Amino acid sequence: MDLVADLLTPYLRAIEAKDADALAALLDDAIEQHEYPNRFAPAGGVRSKADMLEGLARGAQVLSAERYEIREALTADDRVVLRLGWTGTLAVPLADKQPGDTLTAELALFFTVADGRITRIDNYDCVAPF
Repeated sequence: MDLVADLLTPYLRAIEAKDADALAALLDDAIEQHEYPNRFAPAGGVRSKADMLEGLARGAQVLSAERYEIREALTADDRVVLRLGWTGTLAVPLADKQPGDTLTAELALFFTVADGRITRIDNYDCVAPF
């Protein structure tokens, strides 16, 4: 299995499409997503599969579109690191931004995989000022 092509690219595309069923199929039931402090989550946090799916639905209310661009991928056994560019188009006002405006970020995501499913994600999100 090519982890980037067969698992992680579909993971990113499921988020972009707000496809909860596709996303759920890629996540292990015991997944933990560790998000380190950033502009959107100043305290960081740890999320379960249910939390991640709930966050997908919340994100659909805030963003009319989002896109991930894989800039670099490093794979070692069951671990993959993706360096990504992210662009989100707002559906609602946020700070000094209006609907239709875009936000950008540079991301580093560290994935652990087992049995063809994602078991852990560590997110390091560098959100551009807005």
